[in-house]
Amino acid sequence: MLALQGSFAFLSCAELFRLLAEKKATGALFARRGADEKRLGIERGLLVSATSNDPREYLGRLLIEAGHLSEADFLRAHRTHLETGVPLGKILTMTGVLPREVVEKVLETKFRETALGIFRWEEGSFAFHVQESVRSPAELPLPVSLSLVALAEEGEALRRSSPPIPPPEPSGRGSAEWFPTETDEMRPRQSSAIALAREALAAGDPERALEILESATGRLPVDEARALRKAAEERLLVQLRAELLQNRIRPVLAVDRSVVRSLPLTPPERYLLYRMDGIRDVEELVHLTPLRQIDSLRLIKRLHGEGVVRY
Repeated sequence: MLALQGSFAFLSCAELFRLLAEKKATGALFARRGADEKRLGIERGLLVSATSNDPREYLGRLLIEAGHLSEADFLRAHRTHLETGVPLGKILTMTGVLPREVVEKVLETKFRETALGIFRWEEGSFAFHVQESVRSPAELPLPVSLSLVALAEEGEALRRSSPPIPPPEPSGRGSAEWFPTETDEMRPRQSSAIALAREALAAGDPERALEILESATGRLPVDEARALRKAAEERLLVQLRAELLQNRIRPVLAVDRSVVRSLPLTPPERYLLYRMDGIRDVEELVHLTPLRQIDSLRLIKRLHGEGVVRY
């Protein structure tokens, strides 16, 4: 049941957290900002789960970066998670791959970072759905919980000490939204870029629509560009998943590693490329990289088209 929804511009994240804590609420809190999505599980006013579509906040990714988990162990545990539905953290402790206290500590960090990330958004909306229970105790990854009141205080301090974070750029190659101040000479180019992107999307070519938006010069209308980009990404993601994930494709480098060093890639893109070994399939690869899924899939397809990888 939808109990509360609104915008963080009218009800701050700190006020929302305190309200849910005061009411000892139980349910799911969904927070959205553009393409960013977070889901917080609340049990009796405590944060007991946190998920996000940001790969940097995945539990597996955090465990690997902290040096607790090897990529091979992660992939084995992740396959078990996909087959059984048992949470990754619980699989790692049940199989003895990691001590319970290690997983609990990193899981607590994940919960905190996912929740506090909302405080640094410049905009966004939320919806809280009341439930009798977020999940039964047996389904919870591990018995980790955080105080919403403490998170509210920490989040307010974080927001005062650092500037808000704007929406992330899709691929690290420039954004269609953040450009110098608009001039009269720029307006025709704005309209042209928006119109061309719409035409490409209507013609069933979301990749082309995104390319037009990403290479546009001048400051595009933020709301129009954001809505158009979101629609293009959603359609493209459906296409790429069908092409690259359902077929269990296993990309492998088709060029010497010395060539890779000369390619104009960001560190996360290079990280992903170096792990294309012909053994890992695309689904496994996208769970290892800090890139968004759509950016990972676009990169794999582009590198295949350029002959850098084969499958």
